[in-house]
Amino acid sequence: EIEKIQESLPEVSRQIDEEFADTANTLRQQPTLATLQAQQAQWHRRHQQMTAWLTLLTRRAVELRATLDRLAHMRETWALTRDAALGDQAPAQILQQIDAVLAAIAAERTPLAAQQDAVLDLQSNIAKELSRCDEALSQVTQAQQKAVTGILTRESPPIWDADLQLHARTSLPDRLREIAGGY
Repeated sequence: EIEKIQESLPEVSRQIDEEFADTANTLRQQPTLATLQAQQAQWHRRHQQMTAWLTLLTRRAVELRATLDRLAHMRETWALTRDAALGDQAPAQILQQIDAVLAAIAAERTPLAAQQDAVLDLQSNIAKELSRCDEALSQVTQAQQKAVTGILTRESPPIWDADLQLHARTSLPDRLREIAGGY
C-alpha cells in the first residue's frame, strides 16, 4: 500500500495543483451555492483520501519505530552479554556467536531505519497536500458564508409596523387621487 502511495503521490499532487487553481478561479467568479457545495464535496473527498494515506503511513512509522526500539533493546542486551562473557573469560566460539548476533542486529537495523526515513518523508509530503486541502476547504467555506450572509435580514419594515400603517393612512388618499387622475 505504501508503494502505491509513493507511486500515486506525484500524480495526486499535480491534480491537487489543478483543482486548487480551478477552485481559485471559481471563487473569483462569485459562484452559486450549488457550485460551492460541489467544490466543497470535491475537496472533502480529496481530504479523506489524504487523511487515509496519512493514517496508514503513521501506523507504519509507529511499527517501524517499535521494531527499531526492540532491536536497540536486543543490541543492548547482547552487548551486556558480550561484556559478561568477556569478564567470565568465555570460550572464543561463544564470543564469536555473540558477535555474529550483534552484527545481525546491526545489519537488520540499517534497512529498517532507511524504511522509517522514507515513510517519514512520504508522510511529510502527504501532510503538505492535506494542508492544501484544508486551505481549499477553508476558502470554499468562507465563500459559502459570504454568499449566505444577510440572506435572512429584513429589507423592509414588517407590515404590522405602526409607522408603516400611519404612513399608509396618510399617503393613501393622495395616492388614490393620482391613480384616479391617471384614468
